[in-house]
Amino acid sequence: MIAAFNEGDLDKVREVVSAEVVYTVPGRSPLAGRTEGLLAHVEMLQKARQLSDGSLELTPAAVAQEGEHLLVWGTIRARRGERRLDAKHCVVFRFDGGKIVEGWTVPTDLYAFDEFWSGP
Repeated sequence: MIAAFNEGDLDKVREVVSAEVVYTVPGRSPLAGRTEGLLAHVEMLQKARQLSDGSLELTPAAVAQEGEHLLVWGTIRARRGERRLDAKHCVVFRFDGGKIVEGWTVPTDLYAFDEFWSGP
């Protein structure tokens, strides 16, 4: 899913995410909150791509799996005009039946993450 998102291929993302997915982004930015369902999740991803002029990318550095959970640790990068986001970042997915049914974004610096996505 991360590779597909990085390439802007949201159709591929839809293939690996459950129709009942629940995803949480912490903070107070325009992306923050809990989405329920595939449509809401894809809309949030589209918003992130739109706000970053398509530049948002997560580069995995380490992946760990235990049971139905998968943790991806890496670097998130994006730009919004003069703003730049370049930070360590984590996402956690829970799988069921080979599809992502739950996920969490875990920024290492929530203040910087919120500041980047907020405002004009």
